[in-house]
Amino acid sequence: MSNIGNVTMLVCWNKQRRNINVNINDHLNNIQEKVIQTYGIKRKTNFAEYQIQYFDESYGSFVDLCDDTIDHFRTLLRTLRELDNPKKKEQIWCLNIVPNEIEIINRKSSDPLTVDKNNHQLKNNIDKYTQQATSETDNSIDDGAPPDSMEDTDDTHSTSSSSQVEHGHQQQTSNGLPRSTNPLQLHFDIDVADRQRDQYESEIRRRNSKNKSSVGGVFLQGRNLDNSSSHPTVHFTLPQDKQNLRWYLHFYVLTERDQYGQHYIHASKGIYDNETKPQDRFGPILNSNAVNPYVVELDKDQIQRGQYEIRLRVCNIHNLSDHKHSKLRKFPEVHARNIYMNPRLLSSCTSNSLNLSSANFHLGCLLITGNRIEDRCISQMTIENKRRKRKKMSE
Repeated sequence: MSNIGNVTMLVCWNKQRRNINVNINDHLNNIQEKVIQTYGIKRKTNFAEYQIQYFDESYGSFVDLCDDTIDHFRTLLRTLRELDNPKKKEQIWCLNIVPNEIEIINRKSSDPLTVDKNNHQLKNNIDKYTQQATSETDNSIDDGAPPDSMEDTDDTHSTSSSSQVEHGHQQQTSNGLPRSTNPLQLHFDIDVADRQRDQYESEIRRRNSKNKSSVGGVFLQGRNLDNSSSHPTVHFTLPQDKQNLRWYLHFYVLTERDQYGQHYIHASKGIYDNETKPQDRFGPILNSNAVNPYVVELDKDQIQRGQYEIRLRVCNIHNLSDHKHSKLRKFPEVHARNIYMNPRLLSSCTSNSLNLSSANFHLGCLLITGNRIEDRCISQMTIENKRRKRKKMSE
């Protein structure tokens, strides 16, 4: 076969590095087969639990190589083919082989006390990306995935002035809040209150006179039927034989619904996160300690009790005028692969084109194991109470 159209790339798998020639016209199956041959894998089925990733400069991150992204990858190959004196130390020359599951660092559910002082810019360092992608992980196969007959969610419309709550398929519970009828029963037992105080990240991150960092701000407020103060909580029911798996909750700040009932990931809000290093964050927001989504790995006690108390700080992102014109991402459905940069979720809509209020938002929750969304729920809509302007005090 002629070398015309071939690009030599570095394939990184665990601690091994091997070269592979990828042709611009190769299909996904051809690339997978080349990786299998390069690493001497006996059976193709042994590769099914792994995912090939390439570096997408537009995202500044490694992205799954799949049917939806193969055209973008071919464009990258054409670019690499035309480079003069290429610097092959850059990550764009690498293919990463990673486990086909979510790998998130363990996170404690307790209130963080100090601010992460790491640099928040994404670094163009090939060692960082290959180390992140090839770190030792639990590669066991999840044989306990629920059947594909699980019913997808179908949200129902509501407003903040209504006592209804948006949750997907629902039943009424004894405390008056809807319950999901999906098999895992994910639902808000104490919902998000319909009024929240708005805050910026600068209000959450504080420095005292000795220039030491601390965390302030306010948590999301819950909504009890008796109007008493509380934290929102989500409940779920996991089968006994599935409780030994690694389960995650992903919390998203979502927009209002559009005219077709679709929720989008909010363009001008995030959830404050000072626990996770910038390079390990899921849904990072550049130049910020905010993320969307915020990821929690459930501990054994939370899994057994089927309950998680939400202590999150939602904050506004600066440059609202720019975010209004950013393309919005759809909130993923049940059974979708949970990749927050999935190109299929990127819409052509913006907050401005849909006339969505930046002050209104919902909290979306996904229950995940093995890179698969097993259930989801959405809170009622909440509206920010604007802060009162403080009068300047005369000296």
